Amino acid sequence: METYISARKKTSARIRAAFWMLYKTMPIEKITIKMITEGSGIHRVTFYIHYTDIYAVLEDIEKELLKSLELLDGFEYTTTEDLNDYAKKLYSIYQKDKAYLHLLVIENRHPEFSHNYKVKLKDTFPKLFLDTNISSKSSEAVDMMTLVFVDILLRWADKDMFSIDEIIQLTEGIMLDGIYPTLIHYFKIEPATKKIKMLQNK
Repeated sequence: METYISARKKTSARIRAAFWMLYKTMPIEKITIKMITEGSGIHRVTFYIHYTDIYAVLEDIEKELLKSLELLDGFEYTTTEDLNDYAKKLYSIYQKDKAYLHLLVIENRHPEFSHNYKVKLKDTFPKLFLDTNISSKSSEAVDMMTLVFVDILLRWADKDMFSIDEIIQLTEGIMLDGIYPTLIHYFKIEPATKKIKMLQNK
């Protein structure tokens, strides 16, 4: 039984790999089952044993990507170290699946999945505020701002340009001090407007 299950998993992985090689270079509408079977070295019948159609292959990949975010559940934000741990775990998850996530989420190849991935990631983000007596408008405001931080962390993990300390400085700076003070202080960026330039002199 274990040998059978292992064989099925290997075949599914071959199908997904062949599909992804095609998906990277062309719209899913142009991909055929024949292309996938030729790329994976399997028969057409074997494909249908594993998947109902081409879209089911993409759905399988996306389902696994969403499932991986379950590893982020349970983080609490009470210290800088908590946010640090969360960012490290997110970075690890992203790097493991970067080949998929860059195309699907960052380049927005599949907008619906990109949205769902960010929303699920938002739901794992350490809570910044207590739920006690929070209004629906306040809740929506928190959700919007949390999605901003999710985008920041995803872009950081994708670009791999900043260190973990720098991204925490940036994220916490925006949370506590605001966008302009953080960019002016940490990155020595020259503000474009006179009103903001006054911040530098305070």
